[in-house]
Amino acid sequence: MLVYNNRILTYNERIAVTNYVMPTLTPTPTPTVTPTPTFTPTVTLTPTPTFTPTVTITPTITPTATPTVTVTPTPTATSGGLVATGLAVNLATAPASGTSWTDTSGNGRNATLNGSTAYTSELGGGIITDTTSEYISVPYNLTANYSVELVAKMASTQSQYWATLWGNEVWNTSSGALAYFSSANYLTFDSKRAGTTTLTNADGLVMTNVNHYTFTFSSGVLKVYLNGVLKKTVNGTNSFLAASNNFYFGARHPNAGTGYTDVARITLYQARIYSGALSQSEVTQNFNAIKTTYGL
Repeated sequence: MLVYNNRILTYNERIAVTNYVMPTLTPTPTPTVTPTPTFTPTVTLTPTPTFTPTVTITPTITPTATPTVTVTPTPTATSGGLVATGLAVNLATAPASGTSWTDTSGNGRNATLNGSTAYTSELGGGIITDTTSEYISVPYNLTANYSVELVAKMASTQSQYWATLWGNEVWNTSSGALAYFSSANYLTFDSKRAGTTTLTNADGLVMTNVNHYTFTFSSGVLKVYLNGVLKKTVNGTNSFLAASNNFYFGARHPNAGTGYTDVARITLYQARIYSGALSQSEVTQNFNAIKTTYGL
């Protein structure tokens, strides 16, 4: 008895089943699966950089052309810082003995010590004129433009009204110039035929002190400096008639221009004469060169 799906098969069904030849089944092959490949990314390698050193380059500098500058020359100075331009006479170091004071300008104009002048060693040395016969003469005459510079102090009293600090003039012919004391505290600068000016106490003049004096004349203009400071300026006339006899420190010439007169009682420490008018800067330069020595 054959049963199929819970039912008894009939005879014929059984014969059919018995005679049924089961077909040979060819199994469906299991397909070979080609695996999906794992994606291996292409790796781009970042190369290790080659180190390029930083090079500091010093640039080639084209220099800027220095313009040509016109420089006002600084006056040539002697040793000690004094102005040398136009220096005609330089009485720098007073002699301790003898009757001659050496001119160190190089011009050979040595001064003569007249009378019984005395030497003092104070403040580096000086020459004293203390009587009516003592003065200092220099073989030189002022030029059309000039400067007279000196370091000096006056006695407490002068021997006479016209006591002269320096002189190179002939009064009768109104030639030359001089600086004289018109009173105990009035110092007059008289440049003949050119002009006149006076220093007084109001200008800081104390004649018994050691002072640095500078007198200049150029083109009719007179200037007086006291201790490096301009005190007086006078516009006179553009005319100057030079004297033709020696220059004196501490005296002047008589009216006729011969001999000496009006001697002053002074102590002269230094003296210079220039053949031109010193400028303010040059006066300052000379003052700075000597001020420490004399406590100015």
